[in-house]
Amino acid sequence: MLTLKKLKWSNCLSYGDDNELQLDKEPLTQLMGSNGAGKTSISLLLQEILYGKNIKNIKKQDFANNKSGKTGYWINLKFEKDGDEYEIDLDRKSNLKLKLFKNGEDISSHTSLNTYKTLSEIVGVADFKIFCQLIYQHSTDSLDFLTATDTNRKRFLINLLQLDRYVELHELFKSKSAEISREQIALAGNIETLEQWINRHKDMELIKQDLIKVPELPKEWITDQHRLEETIKNINNINRKIVQNNQYIEELNKLDSKYYLNSAPASPNPSAQELRTQVRVVESNIAGVKKKLKTLENLPETCSQCLQPVDIKTNAKMITAAKEHLKQLEHDKFILESKQEEAEEEELIIRKYNKAKSDFERLTQVIDQSLPLKTYDKAEETKKLNNLNKQIKMRRIQIESAENENIKSSAHNSKVDVIKKQLKEFQEDLEEKDIELVEKENLLSILELLKKTFGTNGLVSYKIESSVKELERKINEYLAELYYFQIYFKLSGEKLNIEVHDDVGNVNSISNLSSGERARVNIATILAIRNILSSLTSTKINLLFLDEVIGVVDAEGKEKLAEILLKENLNTFIVSHDWNHPLIPRINIIKEHHISRIEHE
Repeated sequence: MLTLKKLKWSNCLSYGDDNELQLDKEPLTQLMGSNGAGKTSISLLLQEILYGKNIKNIKKQDFANNKSGKTGYWINLKFEKDGDEYEIDLDRKSNLKLKLFKNGEDISSHTSLNTYKTLSEIVGVADFKIFCQLIYQHSTDSLDFLTATDTNRKRFLINLLQLDRYVELHELFKSKSAEISREQIALAGNIETLEQWINRHKDMELIKQDLIKVPELPKEWITDQHRLEETIKNINNINRKIVQNNQYIEELNKLDSKYYLNSAPASPNPSAQELRTQVRVVESNIAGVKKKLKTLENLPETCSQCLQPVDIKTNAKMITAAKEHLKQLEHDKFILESKQEEAEEEELIIRKYNKAKSDFERLTQVIDQSLPLKTYDKAEETKKLNNLNKQIKMRRIQIESAENENIKSSAHNSKVDVIKKQLKEFQEDLEEKDIELVEKENLLSILELLKKTFGTNGLVSYKIESSVKELERKINEYLAELYYFQIYFKLSGEKLNIEVHDDVGNVNSISNLSSGERARVNIATILAIRNILSSLTSTKINLLFLDEVIGVVDAEGKEKLAEILLKENLNTFIVSHDWNHPLIPRINIIKEHHISRIEHE
């Protein structure tokens, strides 16, 4: 968390001496002043002291107030980052003096440029333009992220999420790949030249001798060649079979052998279903006895039919008998339910045995033991075929050479010594270059993979895609409070498209929105980006200036905006010259005789 705390300045832009602004005091503050009073200048002061430049490109010599009669200017900023207190002091008169302190210790570099580099690392936002847009928004400007082209919008996120290192690596691998490719082409040309020379001279007789034995072309080489060609031709289908076969093997290995190698235990007698039926019969009898018992317990003293007195003793005996019967039935139910539970467990075990046997029989039938466990790699199989083709080609060349040498042996005796020496050297050179060419090809494949991995459609695209949905959700959370619009992102290759949907489903572009609508979308987006930054990195800045943004927003929108900003973990300054909220603290900027000053209410 970067907390900008206190800003002091003298003789900057339109201001006079001894100006001070507490930046972290209130969550929401009104910064009021007439046009030209110097409201916008405060954000320029922050840019100048933190980055050594400002968004308006005001030159250093023009940053001082030339109407005050004084030369030079002074800016001081105190801020806190991750529990450490920092102070940056900029004093420019005849030359620039820049000092940076951490917890009271001077950590300035010998040059202001290196000090600003240190500051940029501490702030955590290397891109100056992004920093400006994170702390300052004006009604006449739109956040570049929204109004940029689809391609530049993706570039904005790359910078925002600090993914430039991936792009740098992509360019590095791209450059190295091009270099290796050029070396590969040159090496292939050398090999071709060597092969042409060897092919022209290798058929000559190198020693004076009788006919030499012509080498054979092994049949297994041709067999292997046909097998490799067939494998490469049908590699996808073969690999699918291997993958499926491996899945069957994996399923078979997961089976517990104790279930399919042994016989299942005998079925329980009686079965669980029979016991459930018996339990239901006992439950029905219990219900009948309970009903009878209730009747006996509620008998009147006189029979309602015959008007004779009820025999109390007889009735008591009947009640006692009914209770004993009920107790016996409930005991019978408990015994039956226990037997039912045991039967169900036994039947479950039997089903495991039966399923394991069924799965074992099915898998042993579908598993093809002739298939290898590892899938074929097309590049590897192609490499094997190429190597074999080279062997066959070399063997055929040797055969042809031997036959030609036998025919021409008498004609080449005079050139034997010279040709033999050159042929050996060139063959050794060719073998070395063949090995080097294979190494170049392998290295080029790796570089191409790395180039794609670190390209904008590789890791960068993956990281952006995972962040875009969260950004979309956060923007729409704010828009749900500010307005009825919702926005949606669509990542497509090098582009990041954006759509605006209203409450009836109509799709609009950012450029078609009114200034008030755009202001709401801008505010929602910058607040969402701040949330994303704080979740993905350690970068979260407490300060936000909204300059004349509320001027294009209606009264309800202003109130909603104030409510949202009060809930954010921010110190927001609403810059305005006409809107005044009675419950929000107010700071006035007064300009008299070309000199601006801060006045607190």
